[in-house]
Amino acid sequence: MDETIWIDGTKTTTCLTNDRGLAYGDGVFETIRVVKGRLTLVALHMIRLKNGCKRLSIPADWSSVTEQLNKFIQSNYYGKDGVVKIIITRVSQRRGYSPHGGTSRCILQWFSTPTYPEKNYTTGVSLYSCALQLGWQPQLAGIKHLNRLEQVLARQEWQSENYAEGLLTDYQGNIIECTMSNIFLLYGDKLITPDLSHCGVAGVMRQWILSLSGLPVAVEIGHLPLNSLEKATELFICNSIFGIWPVVACQNYRWQAGNLTRYLQEKAESVFHDEAMD
Repeated sequence: MDETIWIDGTKTTTCLTNDRGLAYGDGVFETIRVVKGRLTLVALHMIRLKNGCKRLSIPADWSSVTEQLNKFIQSNYYGKDGVVKIIITRVSQRRGYSPHGGTSRCILQWFSTPTYPEKNYTTGVSLYSCALQLGWQPQLAGIKHLNRLEQVLARQEWQSENYAEGLLTDYQGNIIECTMSNIFLLYGDKLITPDLSHCGVAGVMRQWILSLSGLPVAVEIGHLPLNSLEKATELFICNSIFGIWPVVACQNYRWQAGNLTRYLQEKAESVFHDEAMD
């Protein structure tokens, strides 16, 4: 992790104890892949960030946030590869849960681009089937809020390098997502990703795939019980940092990295690299 941290446009190392994001998880965040100094999929990231703040009723000056983000990259990381994390929290001078009168704070951090085994892209990955089940909270579903304790608890369940990700279901046993990524299942001529209206994070790469035109299959949002794995012909997981990984194993089920997954992998890589060369 780079030591450069900006809070409201100023470089600092100070921990702000009146921050409700630290105290209560009262905030939202995005992690954006940067390639050659260019923010990738930034429009989709900002849409989700704004939606999260709207859902939590956190006021934010979006022209200032955008200005800070662009200045942060241009001043420190021009032409470089990495990941920028943008956090919008609520600030309050009073203690207690009431957010009345709170303002917003913008925190920016830089990280090196994470490295993953090449086999994740080529051979594919195995998923650990997590025991933890996600609770329903429609008011928070879809947004990337700062309280990620369910994901923390789920990620503690396995340490083996045999698993690249963990599959998460809700309390009714429906497939929802993985700990840091979304999931798609192919059935014949339909590519389906789980409904996230009750829980889960609506990922930026997921949204990008849902918006694609000209695919050889229909792309839908649907209800996917855990036994849906049995009839799926292809699986893949995705996020806006690593792109797309084929899934080849989960529980006792096995799959091959199929043609549609390979096609979407190429499309996703072009997003990162073509955007970086604009």
